[in-house]
Amino acid sequence: MTVPADPQPLSEDQQGKLISQAVVGDHEALSQLLEYHGPAVRRILHGRIDPRWQSVLSEDDVMQETYADAFLGIARFTPQGEHSFLRWL
Repeated sequence: MTVPADPQPLSEDQQGKLISQAVVGDHEALSQLLEYHGPAVRRILHGRIDPRWQSVLSEDDVMQETYADAFLGIARFTPQGEHSFLRWL
């Protein structure tokens, strides 16, 4: 099995451009943002699911729901400074 490489770093300017494109409906731009920020979200999530729920809820479940919510809600996202997209996720 091949492990995907970490995404290339994105400058704040690049992220801002992708966010602007995603907010107006560019799914490819949103996909790039999710690919870039997804590993950080997963690291934040790691170990935070209460053990009593782990038999019915996994990190993968939370990530999938996060991505679905991002696609459904990106049009309402308003950038508010550095790292706002990551905080929003």
